[in-house]
Amino acid sequence: LGKAVEALERVASMADASSEVMTLYGRALLRNDQPDEAERVLQQATRRYPVEPAAFLAYASVAERQSHPDAARGALIEYGTLVLEEPDFAARARHIGTLSMRLDDPATALVWFERASSSRPGDVGILADLGEAQLGAGRPTEAAATIARALERSPDNARLLTLAARARRSK
Repeated sequence: LGKAVEALERVASMADASSEVMTLYGRALLRNDQPDEAERVLQQATRRYPVEPAAFLAYASVAERQSHPDAARGALIEYGTLVLEEPDFAARARHIGTLSMRLDDPATALVWFERASSSRPGDVGILADLGEAQLGAGRPTEAAATIARALERSPDNARLLTLAARARRSK
């Protein structure tokens, strides 16, 4: 790993290093337990053109680990603008929603949880997230309906039962 980091460092330090090379270097730094440097390099990788879409995912991952949820959320959103087909859009949308909740931004979370729910309408976890965001956004009636739908699928779910009680108190 050390030799790989050395080799990639030489190539990545060139002025014309591609986004792909920078992404590989950032990942190698992360595996070599250098998260601060990895975050810096991966952020640079997202700014090189032509940009490697995977750079945004790698940067989002390290930014979140480094307690930078706003940067992680931004990178995940930017990734979505670059890819035409995504194998699991619902997972990324849910992740953006979760980061938005961590940033105390339930309105943005609501949008992303709705998108995730549209992609996976029967997912109880996403419905719980959506209900929580609806509560946070001051929409207790919508939250109660969402939570009721989820409880139909998972009537003993402790999180859903707690959310249902919160929704009743919020009305």
